[in-house]
Amino acid sequence: MKIFFIYFILYYFGFSSDYIVINNSTIQFTGSHVFHDWIGVSSKLESKVSCNEKNTNCSFKFSIPWESFNSGNDNRDNNMLYYVNAFDYPNIIMKFENIDLKKLNENGNLITGILTINGISESLSIPLEYKINNKKFKIYSSFNISLEKFNIERPSLLLIPIENLIFINVNITGNFKNAES
Repeated sequence: MKIFFIYFILYYFGFSSDYIVINNSTIQFTGSHVFHDWIGVSSKLESKVSCNEKNTNCSFKFSIPWESFNSGNDNRDNNMLYYVNAFDYPNIIMKFENIDLKKLNENGNLITGILTINGISESLSIPLEYKINNKKFKIYSSFNISLEKFNIERPSLLLIPIENLIFINVNITGNFKNAES
């Protein structure tokens, strides 16, 4: 999803991809159990973007490999791959179709797309916050997903399952090169 936010800035403010440098980007998920919380992090993302000639209406497809998430615990990461059915559905896929970039702010900075996990597709609206200061930008988004909606069995520790909601955070910083200040 991080590439979507970058393309939003590029097309909404009239920059081409030749003018952007991503300094730092992370996609994190946070899961919870009564005994502890954990965070998995990925910076791997594949994207496909197509826009009309004026770059005002775009469609986006993003794919993140499950195996790219790292929680700092190999056993937990391997267990996650099993429960999310990553061997049959190796990627998280998010699609945004026909997004009118000029109207995004009119929608309260929400963008709606189709999230596919475990072969199940659900409509999802996510918030977007961004700041542009001279040649630098910051993009943030936080939202949650329900494991139940994607038919994911919740793993258990000492017979107690993890929480159903998984919290997602996207954080991107970068700058525009050769852009006018």
